[in-house]
Amino acid sequence: MTKLSDEYTGSAYNSDPEWLVAEQERIAMRAAEEAMRVKDPNQRITKQTAENVSRAMVVYAD
Repeated sequence: MTKLSDEYTGSAYNSDPEWLVAEQERIAMRAAEEAMRVKDPNQRITKQTAENVSRAMVVYAD
C-alpha cells in the first residue's frame, strides 16, 4: 500500500484494514464535497482541496 503521509503511519494504519477503508472513504468524501462547493467552474481550487483530491486518488490507485 502506498504511504500517503506521515499522519497515516500509526499502528491503526498498519493493523486495522477496516480503519484504513473508512479513512479512505472519509478522505474521498471530503474531497468530493469540497469540489462540489465550488460554484464557478473557472474558480481555482484551494490548496487543501487539491491535497484532498490527490490523497483520494493515491488511495484508490492501489
